[in-house]
Amino acid sequence: MSSPFLLSIKRKLVYWDAQHLSFAGRVVTTNSVLLTSMWFIAYVWLFSRSEIMKVQSLIRNFLWVEKMG
Repeated sequence: MSSPFLLSIKRKLVYWDAQHLSFAGRVVTTNSVLLTSMWFIAYVWLFSRSEIMKVQSLIRNFLWVEKMG
């Protein structure tokens, strides 16, 4: 089962995928919104290795795949 944080990331990525952002737009959005929110949450919550790997996978797919699905 996915954590609420992972579900939130998935929803954001699906929304941004529908916006047809350029690659640069995807990188800026990922860095400025997703990863900063993850750092903010990590200040008080320890992410498991599997959660971090899942986030990496979601971001990699968002950046390099045409459609999230």
